[in-house]
Amino acid sequence: PLYPECEHSGPWTVPVYCCQPAWLRSAPRHFVCGGISTEDPRGKQASVQPDGTLIIKEVTVYDRGLYTCMASNPAGADTLTVKLQVGISEEGDYTCYAQNTLGKDEMKVHITVVTASPRIKQNYRTYAKVKAGDNAVFDCEAVGEPKPKIFWLLPSSDMISASTDRYLLHVNGSLSVSKVKLLDAGEYVCVARNPGGDDTKLYKLDVVSKPPLINGLYTNKTVIKATAIRHSKKQIDCMSEGTPSLQIMWIMPDNIFLTAPYYGSRITVHKNGTLEIRNVRPSDTADFICVVRNDGGESILGTVPTPVQNLSICWD
Repeated sequence: PLYPECEHSGPWTVPVYCCQPAWLRSAPRHFVCGGISTEDPRGKQASVQPDGTLIIKEVTVYDRGLYTCMASNPAGADTLTVKLQVGISEEGDYTCYAQNTLGKDEMKVHITVVTASPRIKQNYRTYAKVKAGDNAVFDCEAVGEPKPKIFWLLPSSDMISASTDRYLLHVNGSLSVSKVKLLDAGEYVCVARNPGGDDTKLYKLDVVSKPPLINGLYTNKTVIKATAIRHSKKQIDCMSEGTPSLQIMWIMPDNIFLTAPYYGSRITVHKNGTLEIRNVRPSDTADFICVVRNDGGESILGTVPTPVQNLSICWD
């Protein structure tokens, strides 16, 4: 007598149970109880358990067909043929019925079949060059069934699977990096994954520095005229912004170079770039030039302080 039971676990393993069987699949494959014949080319991906369960792992469309379970004992023999179909149309709810002289039973299962491994679309640019402080965007949309989940590997080897304060993971899988820093340069990997496997795409980001700003002005050369009261203290701002770290230097009369910070008896160059002249004299009437440099370039501020009785500042 044959006592079949049916079970499905997961989208990739399809077991069918019966007692004391030998399994045949539309020849030449031959499965025997408790093991698998060397005639089967799938090797470890198909096996027969000691209780007669035939397990086919990582089911593909090539596994579809008729499988026959042959069971026998001294009282006789019986067979059961199972048709295995693989495809998206086979998804759904299935009911397995088992019956013998003692009664019957049934079990319902839901089968989901993965039909397409992830595939990242190929028409996206994989290289970006942006200035520090700007935003960078890498597109990565993937198709597959079921819909792949997308995450990103950063140059730091950190993984981004959800949006953070600086990294925005879009619904379609694209990644935005806000206010890019020099440390953000490097290789980014988009990974699309579903039960059918992975697909990856490599992106590269180069970050270049912007020329520094002086006193918030978006020009790389600024000239100002400044006047000061004789014997007073005069400060000329050369406050700079930019990345990476800036080098600030004042070029004084007689081609003397003072790098910030500098502290002299009458002249100081503060760390923020401000030039301070104490006890202003007529001899201080000259060109003073502030030069600020970083990897993105340089910006220049030129000024001519003139000792007078009243203080006024004119901008060109």
